[in-house]
Amino acid sequence: NVAMPLMFSAVKQSVRDKKAKQMHSNGITRVMTFSSTHFRFSFRPYWNDIYATIDKIVKACHKYNIKVVEHHSSSLTFYPDSPEVWDNVERHLKVRKSNIEDFPGFKEYIMSNPELEPGIHLSDLYQIDGRNGLPAKTPYFGRAFCYNNPLYRKIYTEHLHEIAKLGVDAILADDAQFFGAGNSCTCKYCRALFKKQTGMELPSQEHWNDFVFNFNDPVFTQWLRFKEQSTFDFQKYLTERYEEWGISPYRPNYRSRTLAR
Repeated sequence: NVAMPLMFSAVKQSVRDKKAKQMHSNGITRVMTFSSTHFRFSFRPYWNDIYATIDKIVKACHKYNIKVVEHHSSSLTFYPDSPEVWDNVERHLKVRKSNIEDFPGFKEYIMSNPELEPGIHLSDLYQIDGRNGLPAKTPYFGRAFCYNNPLYRKIYTEHLHEIAKLGVDAILADDAQFFGAGNSCTCKYCRALFKKQTGMELPSQEHWNDFVFNFNDPVFTQWLRFKEQSTFDFQKYLTERYEEWGISPYRPNYRSRTLAR
């Protein structure tokens, strides 16, 4: 397996073919994209460019019977609320042979809390930390979306469909997990779904510290099961979409613990 940056598309077709041929000669049978646009929703204005790049990679690799795994984060986004975050963004891009200037308007876009649909902004999709009601933090200097949020599912499904139409052989929908150091998600969709499925209410912020990690509290243990099941249901939801589109891509699994059982 070889990580292939999106820069692959910046070279001429003859050079792309030469690179693919060389990989084939070296016995490589699969490549995986691991691009500067891994935090896919932070690069939404550039999705058409990303599709065009993936298309070039697929065509060059398939010419030599090399399978292509499209790999991106299903939910992580940058959240530029401090200089440390911007430093991390720049490191993230640099290691992938890119930089912020490669994406005109990038800073302005991710700082603007863009409107995704009328009246609905990017921040409305985030996982919520039960301790404070704020977007849950991740270890990746950013935030993450909630898999139970219907608008998130809609937008992400549309993105996957465009990728699937390019003929990729596998899709790794990375980072499907709940963050916030064990305190997410308590968004309105999770609260409503948890109550519907269990008949129980998740506590408010003022009672959160007495609740979280209290294994004597049946609400907490049910919430743990709820999050595991929600992650599984999200993957099942993706499977159903692939079946609707008449495809069955390989699906490398990022979080084995959730699905192993």
